[in-house]
Amino acid sequence: MLNPENETEANIALNQELTFKKAEEVFAAHNLPFGAQQMQTLGIRRNDQVFTNLALLLSDQCPFTIKAAVFQGTDQDHFADRQEFGGSLFTQLEKCFDYLKLNNPTGATFSGLYRHDFKAYPDSAIREALLNCIIHRDYSFSASTLISVYRDRMEFVSIGGLLPGVHKEDILIGLSVCRNKKLADIFYRLDLIEAYGTGLMKIRSAYKSNPQKPHIQVTPNAFKIILPRMEQNGQDSSSGRNLTQEETVLSYLAEHDAITRRETEKLLGVSSSTAMRILKIMSDQGTIQKAGNGKTTRYILPYQYL
Repeated sequence: MLNPENETEANIALNQELTFKKAEEVFAAHNLPFGAQQMQTLGIRRNDQVFTNLALLLSDQCPFTIKAAVFQGTDQDHFADRQEFGGSLFTQLEKCFDYLKLNNPTGATFSGLYRHDFKAYPDSAIREALLNCIIHRDYSFSASTLISVYRDRMEFVSIGGLLPGVHKEDILIGLSVCRNKKLADIFYRLDLIEAYGTGLMKIRSAYKSNPQKPHIQVTPNAFKIILPRMEQNGQDSSSGRNLTQEETVLSYLAEHDAITRRETEKLLGVSSSTAMRILKIMSDQGTIQKAGNGKTTRYILPYQYL
């Protein structure tokens, strides 16, 4: 935790035993120097060579973390997986983004014989929400940034509400008052952000064709971005049209190994007999394949759709 009475980026870090292996790697990848002079210019070291709070955030010893969890349903009753990301903020950004990409399933729609894939959540929206959590959080609090992946949404909770005098309506029209300006400047130099105040605009743009829109919740000490799943309730957000029952089953199978009659009933909201009729028609057409018998019967995609 940063010293509560000494919390600005330019003030002295409590830990002076810092290394910057990851930061050096990131700067080198962008052909940017990261020597003593650059550290001083960027605000990582003071004129007396003492490390600042900004240095602590970028160091390999950064004490702040991001906690991410994946849940099986739409609440927190059942964990599917959880991870905690530490180290330099650069390390956290990369590893957490990769983790969220792994938990961003690909949906599918079909037009005749042709399959069209799309992500459940736009990568650009995930990226901007994650960057927002890192750049704008209040590092005077030791609590972790929290990211939750549910069946129907992703939630990003950053510690620290809006700065005094700034309202939710202000940021929705592009106003940006940065809590960690030197950190944002470094991320700008590394092409991680383009300009202040554009992140939320990019998130909204990624959802412009989707019926469900992202939204923001603000409390005095927290900021939450909620990204809805792009394909919900059998709707193809890329075209804005309702999926047929057959397409909904195929979209489900694009994310799961198999589907049963009972799962089909629940997915489509139909009776047992109707679910069986749909599965039989699709099986007879060759768009799905029956596997097993009796209580073990399930339906899978035939090899040409895998």
